[in-house]
Amino acid sequence: MIIVISGPSGAGKTTITRKLRKLEDIFYSVSVTTRPKRENEVEGFDYRFVDEETFKKWVDEGKFLEYAPVYGNYYGTLKEPVENALQKGKIVLMDLDTKGSLRIKQLFKDDAVLLFLITDSVETLKERLIGRGTDPPEVRERRLKNLREELEDGKHFDYIIKNIYIDEVISAIHSIVRAEKLKSIRNQDIINKLLLDLNT
Repeated sequence: MIIVISGPSGAGKTTITRKLRKLEDIFYSVSVTTRPKRENEVEGFDYRFVDEETFKKWVDEGKFLEYAPVYGNYYGTLKEPVENALQKGKIVLMDLDTKGSLRIKQLFKDDAVLLFLITDSVETLKERLIGRGTDPPEVRERRLKNLREELEDGKHFDYIIKNIYIDEVISAIHSIVRAEKLKSIRNQDIINKLLLDLNT
């Protein structure tokens, strides 16, 4: 199962994802990006940082499940680590933009569960974007302009979660994961085993 966390810029994806990735049965898919590393970021933990030439080479080699240009830089999800984790029965956690999330849903269908984080108001989103100070002004402006499109994309997600209190969001996601694990589509083998036992 793949859990994809997404939402508009400033919705708190990174904060929530960092909390979730501490769980032992979670494999976090570290995205690849061509953007410069920020001061507080760790290579291989927050992102894998590569140059544009390397990124495009990996695109040509088919190494990405999804990739896209975002605010002047490329971002992508590597195929091999995700497929390996799924084969081991791990829950794969991703932190993606809305377009990348919908692409993962298209590829993995019911095996991908999309969670859309949102704040209580547009004003809160704007305050968070301006307050975090990690982007130059022109990037912040582009993020604000993309807000409407991201919100429209959110309508196609499996779950919409208001990110007001972190503990409540984490609790809601735990509940969603538990419920998703119990869905009949993931437990056909239980019924099949009982049916097999009936025939013996």
